[in-house]
Amino acid sequence: MTKLLAQAMVLQNTLELPDDKLMIIQDAMRNYAADTLNVGKILIEKRETPDTIRKFMEPHGLTYDGTKKLFK
Repeated sequence: MTKLLAQAMVLQNTLELPDDKLMIIQDAMRNYAADTLNVGKILIEKRETPDTIRKFMEPHGLTYDGTKKLFK
C-alpha cells in the first residue's frame, strides 16, 4: 500500500464516505501533489532564492528549507 492510498483511506474513513469515493480522493490528492511538485521544480531549476520559493509554495501548504533544500 502506498502512503498516498493510506492517507486517502484515512480521509475516507474520517469523513465516513462510501468505498466508491476512495478513487476520487486518491486522484485528487495525486493531482494536487503533482501540480505542487511541478511548481517547486520550476522554481528550483530557475535557481530562485529560498524566500521566493517559500512565497509560491506556502499557499500550497508546503514550507521550504533552503539550507537542506527540502519541502515539508
